[in-house]
Amino acid sequence: MNILLTSDIEEIFKTLLSFGVIFALLQCFFGYRLMKLWITVIGFLLGFTVSFVAAVIFTSDDLTMPLVLGVIVGLLSGLIAFRLYLTGVFLVCGINAFIAVQAIPVPQEEGWGLILLLGGIAAFFLVGLISLKLARMWMISVTAITGAANAVNALRPSVDALAENDALFLAAAGVLAILGILVQRAMMKRADAKKAAKAERKAADGKESKEHAAAPAPEPASPAPSADGTPLQADPESAHRASEDLDSAMESLETSGKEH
Repeated sequence: MNILLTSDIEEIFKTLLSFGVIFALLQCFFGYRLMKLWITVIGFLLGFTVSFVAAVIFTSDDLTMPLVLGVIVGLLSGLIAFRLYLTGVFLVCGINAFIAVQAIPVPQEEGWGLILLLGGIAAFFLVGLISLKLARMWMISVTAITGAANAVNALRPSVDALAENDALFLAAAGVLAILGILVQRAMMKRADAKKAAKAERKAADGKESKEHAAAPAPEPASPAPSADGTPLQADPESAHRASEDLDSAMESLETSGKEH
């Protein structure tokens, strides 16, 4: 059984990590707005990674089957994460907090790696649980801060100043996080204003429809007044006598016609 990752696997993970800066910046500035997307992506990556590594361990060196299995399981897990929204929120915020803690610069002494690992696990559960309870401002702050830290950390291998100066790293991450929070808040305020305007228009239309439905029906036209100004009223007996007189007149005309 070959449990070592081959060079091909390393290339695949390098390709995935090359998009780290882009994803981190999107998370920093659009984290709350794209929360469902991040949930789906995290679900896909978890399913893909677990199934891919397991398939590599228990199969031959051919990567075709592990890749196919990883994509299938990743799609299924991404769909499940999308459907289970709160679970996805917990995972997205918790995982980003864990990664952000791992990006904190610490002395290269024995024991600090374990401290970072334990701190990351604690941050995973703490931030994930808080994200389920608090309002969206917390989620905006979490996505902006973790996105900023991950973006700057992804740039450290290619930017010597960030790699060599921990204070510059923290300052850059802090400034980027503040910008991310401001941008996300501005977008949310604009979205709230649009929703409020739409709700007001809908309420106004509904009120107008109710007023129209509650308006009294027009009264029937009254009969024309008589010569003395009093309104004419229908008399059943008079109408019956007039009908009998009309029938008598018609019979007289018919009799007169026959005699001639």
